[in-house]
Parts: sequence; structure tokens; C-alpha cells
Amino acid sequence: MEYILHQFEFGFTCKYVHMYFAACVIMLPVFSSHKWSVAIWDVRMG
Repeated sequence: MEYILHQFEFGFTCKYVHMYFAACVIMLPVFSSHKWSVAIWDVRMG
């Protein structure tokens, strides 16, 4: 029983880490492009 619980815990942790990683991968280009657009906007505005 403890083994099954441990396996479930491990699987849940892996799934959580995978979701977190996927969210980071999705958000990274959005965040970096937003940062770049803000920087370009700042340069344009002087």
C-alpha cells in the first residue's frame, strides 16, 4: 500500500513539475517579447 502511495506521489510530483515547466516555456516568449516591446517603447519615447 505504501509503495502504491509513493508511486502516486511521485507521479503527481512529476505531473506538477511538467505543468510548471510547460507554463514557464509558454510564458517565457510572451514575457520576453513584452519586455522587449517595453524597452523599444522606452527608446522611442526618449
